[in-house]
Amino acid sequence: MMRLLRRVLRLDGAALVALGVAGIAAARAGARPEAAHVAALGGAVVGVMLVLPAVDPIRKMRWDDRGLPRARLGIALATAAGALLLAGPFAAAGADEAQRLHALVLVVVLAVAGNVFPAARRNAFFGIRTPWTLRDDRVWAQTHRTFGHLLVGAMAVLAALWPLLGADAFETVFGAVALSLGVGAVAYSWLLSRRLPPIA
Repeated sequence: MMRLLRRVLRLDGAALVALGVAGIAAARAGARPEAAHVAALGGAVVGVMLVLPAVDPIRKMRWDDRGLPRARLGIALATAAGALLLAGPFAAAGADEAQRLHALVLVVVLAVAGNVFPAARRNAFFGIRTPWTLRDDRVWAQTHRTFGHLLVGAMAVLAALWPLLGADAFETVFGAVALSLGVGAVAYSWLLSRRLPPIA
């Protein structure tokens, strides 16, 4: 138990350092305003991920669950990288380039979330929350395992397309992919709930 606690605290400590770096970068003279947005959003997401287990009405999620500390660290590192780029190499870039970088940070964050999906326990806040996943642990686990892998793969493809597309085109493709995954996850969880035998 103590070993697990030390590992989680090391990961969350590194996440706090990364968020601090993001905040310092965003406050740097000459940084783009988007750097502050990225730093604030990343800090908010990590903070929410720390607090949610305490208020989860289902009471199955824990702050030290497998994958969650790594997810917090991954999001914090993506936040720091985005803020540093917007405060440094992209500080003098045009609005189109800053918008593209913003989108890339979101892609990385979603890839981190997809990586955590297979290990996520049923809860009221995080993940694919349909009536069927929230009702049945089996549907929850299978849906998150399948769409966690699909989300990581889709975000990897989007990251590969990022250098080739302008901001508007990238956002269009991103929106289409996100909508397809969302609709697919709802349909898949419904079909899965109908195939599985009722819980005894």
